[in-house]
Amino acid sequence: QITITLQYHLNCIAEEYLQKYSKEADKDNNPFELVEQGRNREKLISEWVDLVMKTVEKDNLETQIVDLENFIFESINSWTPLLQKKQITIQQNYLPKESLFLEISKTDLHLIFNNFYLNSAWFLEKNKDRPREIQITVTKVDKHCVVKLENNGPPLAEEFQAQPYLIFEPGKSSKSHENSTGLGLWICKSVVDENNGDISVISYNGDEKFGLEVKLAIVERDYK
Repeated sequence: QITITLQYHLNCIAEEYLQKYSKEADKDNNPFELVEQGRNREKLISEWVDLVMKTVEKDNLETQIVDLENFIFESINSWTPLLQKKQITIQQNYLPKESLFLEISKTDLHLIFNNFYLNSAWFLEKNKDRPREIQITVTKVDKHCVVKLENNGPPLAEEFQAQPYLIFEPGKSSKSHENSTGLGLWICKSVVDENNGDISVISYNGDEKFGLEVKLAIVERDYK
């Protein structure tokens, strides 16, 4: 599954590059400017690939006790410089007054968050005249944490509105077939299921937003 996930994330990055480059190359642009833009983009792509590869380092593969607030803080710090280059801001809203701990591998958490960042970067390209924003909200409900991952890009595609859970099936995507493998959200759901959690699409009643709600069990931290 990790191999499939890496291939998916790297495909997302490659598609992002090819889509942008082909659009600009078709225009009557200064060739020297195109070369410089290509160099800058290749550097950005390299940084994105490095970030994705770090999530599957050996220490991250092992199940461990993870401080959710710290994980999100580190995740945002890692991705912010790259997303800012695409004029995307990330806001965090951690509501519990205490630390929440999960028994999970960091790689699993990275798969969920990285997939959302990459998809957001793709869909938020459509926001030409308004801010591009990602919002991460954490709440505690009984013995579970609830993480909402939201962006102000296009809403869930019309074909999934009546049955939003279908977006988690392999091969399904709001993107066109040439721009998607249809594996990203299926992988996320598989990861959540393996950790006895739940993932669902948030309904906004027609608002221009898209979001996922992830629910995972928390564990008591033994300080003795």
